Amino acid sequence: MSGWMSRSRTPRSTVVVVWVIAAVLVLVGGVAHVADLVRHGLRPYAWAPGRINLS
Repeated sequence: MSGWMSRSRTPRSTVVVVWVIAAVLVLVGGVAHVADLVRHGLRPYAWAPGRINLS
């Protein structure tokens, strides 16, 4: 590693915990989006414009 990354003093356990939390949050968000698509199709939000519904 080079630069600031090689001088890092963050304990490995802290880095692992942060990565696990981030992964869980991304997984929960993805599951929520898939659940909306399964329950309501491609247009789950009647109030929203098309570009928001399909993104």
